[in-house]
Amino acid sequence: MAFTLPPLPYAHDALEPAIDKETMTFHHDKHHQAYVDNLNKAVDADASLQGKSLEELFAGVSSAPKAVRNNGGGHWNHALFWELLAPAGQGGRVNERSQARRDEGRTWRPSFSGDPAVPSARVGLADEADLAQARLRGIGQGLGDVAVGHGLIGTL
Repeated sequence: MAFTLPPLPYAHDALEPAIDKETMTFHHDKHHQAYVDNLNKAVDADASLQGKSLEELFAGVSSAPKAVRNNGGGHWNHALFWELLAPAGQGGRVNERSQARRDEGRTWRPSFSGDPAVPSARVGLADEADLAQARLRGIGQGLGDVAVGHGLIGTL
């Protein structure tokens, strides 16, 4: 399964004047595309990762190659970023993809616990202090990149 760049859910100039068309075009069509291309290269290089979804890759993030963590996280973050933005007057509603995720029971619910029975501890994130440390060593823009889904949470 090759990862693909999701289309913007609005025109490149729809967020002006807050974000201009040139910035959106570069950020989506070049920057985000680079994450997708590099993720595909990294996955293609490891037969054990081929055919997995982002969620499946993140479930084994601690053993994933750095290129998968960095580019998978970049792709995931940007895909979410585009969905969180909306043109003026069009915000305040849940988009179809997010609603479908909710309907499937795939909600985003962080769980910070030191209990080994909690998925967060199994992935390696034990508490909020660990998340703060993840932000300090962060990937990308200094974010504590977090993969949450299927009851799992972990730092990338």
